[in-house]
Amino acid sequence: MPPVVSGLSGRRRRGWWRLLLAPALLFPWLGNPASGGEVLRAVAAFPVNIDFTKSFLDFIDKVNRAANGRVEIRYLGGPEVIPDKQQPDAVRRGAVDIHYGPASYFIGQVAEGDALVGSRLTPAEARANGAFDLIDRIYRDKFGVEMLGHFDAGVGFNIYLRRAPPLKADGSPDFSALTLRSQPIYREFFRALGARVVSIPIGEAMTAFGRRIADGTGWSQIGLTDLGWQRYLRYRIDPPFFQSELVTIVNLKRWRSLPADVRALIRGVARAHEQSSYRHFQTLIGEHRRREKEAGITAITLAGQARADYLAAAYAAPWERLKARAAENYAPLRALFFDPPGKKATRQ
Repeated sequence: MPPVVSGLSGRRRRGWWRLLLAPALLFPWLGNPASGGEVLRAVAAFPVNIDFTKSFLDFIDKVNRAANGRVEIRYLGGPEVIPDKQQPDAVRRGAVDIHYGPASYFIGQVAEGDALVGSRLTPAEARANGAFDLIDRIYRDKFGVEMLGHFDAGVGFNIYLRRAPPLKADGSPDFSALTLRSQPIYREFFRALGARVVSIPIGEAMTAFGRRIADGTGWSQIGLTDLGWQRYLRYRIDPPFFQSELVTIVNLKRWRSLPADVRALIRGVARAHEQSSYRHFQTLIGEHRRREKEAGITAITLAGQARADYLAAAYAAPWERLKARAAENYAPLRALFFDPPGKKATRQ
């Protein structure tokens, strides 16, 4: 998922949020609900006006209503409170209790997050075949967190371009003369396509497109027009690839300190929210596609062998990366998330 960039320097970003959180950390009783129930402090990777964060806040509301005072999840804020990519480690260390954001943000610590990037399952399917239980155990063992859920899944990614690329004889796009703004989630894929890659913060992307420093970028099926990038990016390569890997994690020690009935309640709400948010975002994809069409973005739809080769290169990237970094879990994760018996390819 796309990062959110703050205007603070790296040094200030590393430390200033600790001062903001100090009252809650030093005097936790100040935030306890009147009922005396548990308080869990939560942060999100994205600003509050983003559709993904709105979904997380909906989950929080559902828990708080169902708990009736036994527990309260208190939303502290987004990257303005703790820089987005520092949030997972803040949960691991117990500075806050819950984080919602991309698994790719801490893929250096838990390489197995790539299984969610390259997954061909819905969250319900992952629950049913044991894939969720396996990756939850891996996150507990490797990072000291409990995975509450894979929310807002099923949102794919596309390549958006300033101009239509030339097509090769087999109908596949020729990216060899293009420079793409990239992120770790799809850097290897872009290189496999023959493109040059450049790292540009989201806040500088519009300028980069305008000055032709980058010819395009990868982006999710949701939100491109919200950023105004349709001003320069006029073409979209279909089909989409990957899927959103947004997870909600909770500090393991804090999780285990909660009463059993409270944990069961939160698990139940999380499981239901996985399914409802999946359906909700499928609807949002359609809305955002209509916005792109109205904005004049043209779809270049690959077919036949060109489509198959494009998707094969895309999905090879996260799975090969996982194999190189966590070989011991590669085969069982791939068997469950990508090659389960009877599962038809939804994106391939």
